[in-house]
Amino acid sequence: MNPIHNAFVHVFPLGFSIIIIPVYSDNYTYLILQGTEATAVDPGDANAVQGELKRRGVSLTHILCTHHHFDHVGGVSSLKSATGCTVIGPVDRRIPSLDQGLSEGDRLTVGSFMAEAVSVPGHTKTHLVYHFPSANVLFSGDCLFLGGCGRIFEGTAAEMYASLKKLASLPDDTLIFCGHEYTEENLRFACSLEPENAAVSSRLRKVGGLRRKSLPSVPGTLWEEKLTNPFLRVHEQTLRSALRMEGAADWEVFGAIRRLKDRY
Repeated sequence: MNPIHNAFVHVFPLGFSIIIIPVYSDNYTYLILQGTEATAVDPGDANAVQGELKRRGVSLTHILCTHHHFDHVGGVSSLKSATGCTVIGPVDRRIPSLDQGLSEGDRLTVGSFMAEAVSVPGHTKTHLVYHFPSANVLFSGDCLFLGGCGRIFEGTAAEMYASLKKLASLPDDTLIFCGHEYTEENLRFACSLEPENAAVSSRLRKVGGLRRKSLPSVPGTLWEEKLTNPFLRVHEQTLRSALRMEGAADWEVFGAIRRLKDRY
């Protein structure tokens, strides 16, 4: 990834690129580029997206929304008005200018790629993520972060854990493009839970180096998450012992970790 005009580019050998656009204090909006067409994922700031479209000489054809929070959809209506693009997201009237509502398992075509909508309630009731299987890419919104997960606002701990478990079943080499740059803080928290986990310590050093250069930590692989993300490691006995929850159900361990993170 190389910095270009306050955005970052991840190039794939399959003929497309993902532009990482930092917006607000720690959000990420993404542009999927194929040829002269672009799809925006969670455009919280219309001006930032418009600037990239103009800079690269591409037209916006679609918007993919993961959930209704303003920092993810704040630019949707303006972009829809300016470009006439198709707005796609969960079936939720809180998604502005929605043209096409999706549910679990629905498929859509983005350029020459097929994407599948995966329902992941917990952060919000209707949260969706978008998996591109042929590209090994997941846009995970505020469900799965690198090193962490989203707060539970509209669901339960059991629902959120079930959502994360569903994502954990994807291929290990899946690249995760999440909604926020929380990775360094998440890994510090992970270190506090598993101080002897060498994978966490190593990843924290790597991410710290990136952030000191103002580079994004995204994307990361699902395999890295399984080694370092405590919310995907609730089955590990060392973690359970540290929490004194050896005999608890997985979702109960998850809930305890989420409560600790909320106070961290």
